[in-house]
Amino acid sequence: MLFDVRGKRRRVIQVVYALLAVLFLVSFVGFGIGSDASGGIFDALGIGGGDTSSSSSPQFDEDIENAEQRLEQNPKDERALLSLATTHFAAGKSAVDQDPETGAEVPTEESREEYTAATEAWERYLDTKPKKPNPGAALQLIGAYLSLAQSDTDPTELQVHLEGGTETARIAAEAQPSPNTYFTLAQFAYLSGDTRLGDDAADKALAESSGSQAKGLEKTLASFEKQGEQLQKQIKQQSAGKEELEAPLGGLGGSQPAP
Repeated sequence: MLFDVRGKRRRVIQVVYALLAVLFLVSFVGFGIGSDASGGIFDALGIGGGDTSSSSSPQFDEDIENAEQRLEQNPKDERALLSLATTHFAAGKSAVDQDPETGAEVPTEESREEYTAATEAWERYLDTKPKKPNPGAALQLIGAYLSLAQSDTDPTELQVHLEGGTETARIAAEAQPSPNTYFTLAQFAYLSGDTRLGDDAADKALAESSGSQAKGLEKTLASFEKQGEQLQKQIKQQSAGKEELEAPLGGLGGSQPAP
């Protein structure tokens, strides 16, 4: 079911999502978290840039085909599932457009298809119950979940992607604890409605930080907690509607920091 976005309700929802978009941008490019963040959300998470000029690399197709062939023999082949997830992620990242004025990454239909395939393969990997889920892949898949949420218009899909991002961020934080990974986990947890996990991750992010960074994190995380509550409330109140939202979390991580 989709949101009822008519009249005053629509304006309230638009305000909530606009605030969330701003908060995501500020949190990742401010406070000196992660890398220089010159490439937006992905670089801020330490995922790396890469050439986005072509999405039709034969290497992607070959690696995907090889992984799928291995999975035909063994559907629970962890290495094949990881290869499938990370290759689809790389293909999705290479398929995004770029705003010529801001340098922001703009999701495309192709990038969304690739990120969807990446998260599906990742979730199949997690279903195999690996003893130690791959943290490097988890960091990449956080970006996939975020990009998908960025363009979701169906509240059910939005919630699924927020919850998937939360679980993936938890894996990354447990394997590589840092202000960045705990902060990412807290954000996803608050937005997905898991306040307890959000509070725990926020406390750990602050414990790993100091000085002005800690003050900035504390303020932003408090905002995320409040906005997460509003978002979940709106999802519940508007779930009986019939109209789609227009990119409810649009612009989450594409913009670059101001000079």
